[in-house]
Amino acid sequence: LAQVQFTLRQHASAIANLEELVRQGGTFPGTHDSLAEAYAWVGQPEKGLQVLQEYVRSRPDNVAGRLYLARFLASMDRAAEASAVLDGVAADDPGNGEMLAARFTLDVVAGRFGEALEQARLLERAAPPRDRWLGAVLPAVVSGYGGRLPEMMARFDQAATLAESDGL
Repeated sequence: LAQVQFTLRQHASAIANLEELVRQGGTFPGTHDSLAEAYAWVGQPEKGLQVLQEYVRSRPDNVAGRLYLARFLASMDRAAEASAVLDGVAADDPGNGEMLAARFTLDVVAGRFGEALEQARLLERAAPPRDRWLGAVLPAVVSGYGGRLPEMMARFDQAATLAESDGL
């Protein structure tokens, strides 16, 4: 119900239902992420941040929760803190595709395109087909930021071919 309310932008109702789910012991990291996002939508991003920080504090080994926290910090223009969280994930799970993609995003936003492309290369060498595809498509973003639209389109075409060959 809360996810439907969130989708319909009924954020106050979603907050009430998500808070109740958390009170009842809900441990799914996506629940806490949705609650944090709902708080951000109603103008209370610090409360949303608190939700995710508490979740991560109580479940420090939950990689998904830490990735949600890093993404939320980045959305609050707190890139240094987001990067520190990602450093912790990298120490525990260096090949984590979600972490590499999050690092890519932080690097692009900071204008560190060489570093961003390195994250994409690591993804391209990953085993899961979705990560390989993401590693192929992300350089198109860098090309787009650089105004190289024909290169961007060629990279998207390469990624589409890879997706097709991997059965995605």
